[in-house]
Amino acid sequence: MQRCPRTIALGHVPPSRPGTDRLQALREELLAAHPGIKVSVRSLDVNDQQQVFDAFHALREDLDGPDRIIVNAGLGKGKPIGTGRFDANLQTARTNFTAALVQCEAIMETFRAQGSGHLVVVSSMSALRGLPRNLTTYAASKAGLSALAEGIRAEMTVTPHPSPSPPSSLATSPPTRARFTPWTPSTSKASAPG
Repeated sequence: MQRCPRTIALGHVPPSRPGTDRLQALREELLAAHPGIKVSVRSLDVNDQQQVFDAFHALREDLDGPDRIIVNAGLGKGKPIGTGRFDANLQTARTNFTAALVQCEAIMETFRAQGSGHLVVVSSMSALRGLPRNLTTYAASKAGLSALAEGIRAEMTVTPHPSPSPPSSLATSPPTRARFTPWTPSTSKASAPG
């Protein structure tokens, strides 16, 4: 009997935005379309390290071990370096890199114990080169994230295996406040490959 894939997607939802409403709606839609599958939704702050580990341990139990996990934490709150907004740059770096590192640690702990799994790490086209102004810290943190995923992939030659998401740029929720966003179409203008 073939086992149904179990995928977990993680992202960052600011406290001011509704947390799991859309995920709960997607859960209901999936359960209606595919009776018998397991779908588990957890709300967590990806910057709370213990909460990340606790959520992964609970999800591992709920789902009898996930097959695939997508790390998609991102924050585009950066400000130009040296303009007095170190707090915004630090928050961006912590969410985009440190929080993703914590998620990868918790995920790979699970995958190593299972002896299998597929880690998908979503980075950004911004990882390919340094960008100015509000995007400087964002681009640097995404470059670090891409290097982290490549390092995990180099170590895990057979299984579990990570897939760094190919660089792309798409304005997703929450919207960026950056004025300079080259190569960034909105999700409403993007089209799915067909």
